[in-house]
Amino acid sequence: MAQPWTCIAAAFAIDTDSLSQADTNFAVLRHRSNQAGNVFAVCNVPKLHDSGSDWNALEVTYRDQDGTGSAEDLDVSLMRLSKSGEQTVVVGFQSSQYRGSASVQTSSVPFQHVFDFLEFAYFVRVNLKRRFATDSDARVALYAVRLKTTA
Repeated sequence: MAQPWTCIAAAFAIDTDSLSQADTNFAVLRHRSNQAGNVFAVCNVPKLHDSGSDWNALEVTYRDQDGTGSAEDLDVSLMRLSKSGEQTVVVGFQSSQYRGSASVQTSSVPFQHVFDFLEFAYFVRVNLKRRFATDSDARVALYAVRLKTTA
């Protein structure tokens, strides 16, 4: 069984255009107070020794109070990058597909993929979406992303 790979949200590289809107506090990535729009960030997925060949679940730890509502949303995608620059989504997660909560929650999305680190690079891309700029601490937030093997 492959070792899990984990990236805390504060370790993601924030897109230059999102820096003025993004806030990282300890392990959390979210919008700054009074900011709306999209916050984009990426994290590289390295080959961990002989691990990765049997990862089959994308696990996301996050907070999205409105859940299926449209005021905020979190998109997380495991991406494959070819040597020619072509990007392909391996698996995606959308917080709007799940019930909202003021508490931090963890959800997993199963997938099937044969990882090939010789021919492709892998990374996780996130997009935190917020429609309204408020001073509330109840902002959509990412805490961690994990690739793991489930039975």
